[in-house]
Amino acid sequence: MAIIKSVTTSIFDGAVVKKGDCIRAKKSDWNDYRNGFITDIQNNQITVLFHTSAGNAANYYMIVADEVAGGLWSIYWTTDFLNVYAEGVAND
Repeated sequence: MAIIKSVTTSIFDGAVVKKGDCIRAKKSDWNDYRNGFITDIQNNQITVLFHTSAGNAANYYMIVADEVAGGLWSIYWTTDFLNVYAEGVAND
């Protein structure tokens, strides 16, 4: 019996999405998209700062790579507002 398991996991591509990028994301159980800025990106998680209707900008949400790979997120992002990229977006 082996002590090590070989597993496959999804990770974010740091060459494609970066800290400071603008992002518009919606998790499958949310009613609306949330617009924000990527404040941190790790292999398996993106942290997004977003603005609320109450005017408090100190709200964060996390996007987990395995959830994106599993189709639970609809995401648009851009660095320059000239090129907008999408992941997991259907006809919302």
